[in-house]
Amino acid sequence: RGKFFFFFFFEEQVIRLVPTLALTGSEASWGQAARKGIELAIEEDNSSGGINGKKLQALFEDFGEFDLKRAASAAQKFAGIDQAAAILTLWSEDTEVVWPIASRNNLVTLSIAAGSKDLTKNRKLLFRVWPSDELMIDAVVSYAKKLNAKKAAVIYQQTAYHENLGKLAAASWKQAYGQDLKLYAVNQSDAEFRTILTRIKASGADVLFIQTAYGILGTILKESAQIGIKALRFGTVGSAEDPQVIQASGGNANGLISPRYKPAINEFVDRFRARFFE
Repeated sequence: RGKFFFFFFFEEQVIRLVPTLALTGSEASWGQAARKGIELAIEEDNSSGGINGKKLQALFEDFGEFDLKRAASAAQKFAGIDQAAAILTLWSEDTEVVWPIASRNNLVTLSIAAGSKDLTKNRKLLFRVWPSDELMIDAVVSYAKKLNAKKAAVIYQQTAYHENLGKLAAASWKQAYGQDLKLYAVNQSDAEFRTILTRIKASGADVLFIQTAYGILGTILKESAQIGIKALRFGTVGSAEDPQVIQASGGNANGLISPRYKPAINEFVDRFRARFFE
């Protein structure tokens, strides 16, 4: 007699979200904060039944110190093995390498804090919840003008995100003042910045936009104070509050000005603070 085998297939009742985040290294505060927010949101959604009866699950991947090869490898892994529904990226840099992989596999890419002006232009299945940094830069330049600033310089880190900030600052300053400003490029691996800072001091700039990662920013604040720069100093979003910046500055973060976006959902922010900071 023949034998019959019966195979039963069940649709998996899980929606997988795959965040690729900087969970270690100099920018880990961003990745860790994002992880906490994602975990809290998933916990709340799952407690109310999930989405269409399916529970949410997050599979986190760390790309460390701007290791974009790791971010791309994570995207390839999750697209091919873990059957992700969406890949969550952190900044413009990792989005640039993750999105092509996700797009080829018809996966949604959602960026948490990418502000590059044209990031999502003509790119299918790519979305972001962070506004274009063009709005933020215009607000910062407008604020500098209210403080009677006359001449500016920009230090930017050579990454997609920070270089974009530098170019936006130059364009906004040109529009507001009708004058060009000087841009100075630095790298994550640079040990010191005194040569550039000395040039900026000699230029007579009374505003210094510092568009770099937090670790570099702290060092620049320390060295700018040591050589006697008195210019108004503007950092990136949230940098004036970051413990790493304050520590790396060696006590020279006083007066640093940084913008902050108004939360879209204040109630969630309140719950986040209550869970992780109180």
